[in-house]
Amino acid sequence: MSKRKPTTRKGFKPFSINHMDSITILCTYQSLHMAARHQMYLAHPSTIRQSAHHWLEKVGVTIRQGARWNTLLNEFCDSFRCVLPIDDENNPVTKDKPTTD
Repeated sequence: MSKRKPTTRKGFKPFSINHMDSITILCTYQSLHMAARHQMYLAHPSTIRQSAHHWLEKVGVTIRQGARWNTLLNEFCDSFRCVLPIDDENNPVTKDKPTTD
């Protein structure tokens, strides 16, 4: 069972994502993935965190400033799954295995 706390989505206001926004979201996702999985940074770490927090705040997700890279990656993937190239073969977020009783 996952120990993740539910995120709050207060203050969500619908917005549209244009082509440049989708490229920025993709770049932020790739940067978070590299930071979380490989400890390699495609930009300065504070820039990656700032971009991730900016986009997560747009959808109403609040995460503390010092959150771990995996937490940021998981929340970012959950929030922007429809925009990101994530499928069953390319899924950085590990799914909980079903338990058999």
